[in-house]
Amino acid sequence: MTINEYATKWNKPEDNNFAVACADQNTLEELQNADPDKTDMETWGLNWEEWHDAIGAAIEERTNAIL
Repeated sequence: MTINEYATKWNKPEDNNFAVACADQNTLEELQNADPDKTDMETWGLNWEEWHDAIGAAIEERTNAIL
């Protein structure tokens, strides 16, 4: 899932959402090893499924940036 697909699925702004923040502030390795964080989930208003989708979108974004 891309960040744009994540934003559409969860009705979030395309340029200001948890997936964008994760991709901007974390390395690929950090994202791949991430565990759900209660504080992030509360701050961003996420459930587990949305958190998982956001991390997946951030991983895809970082992977594509490397290629």
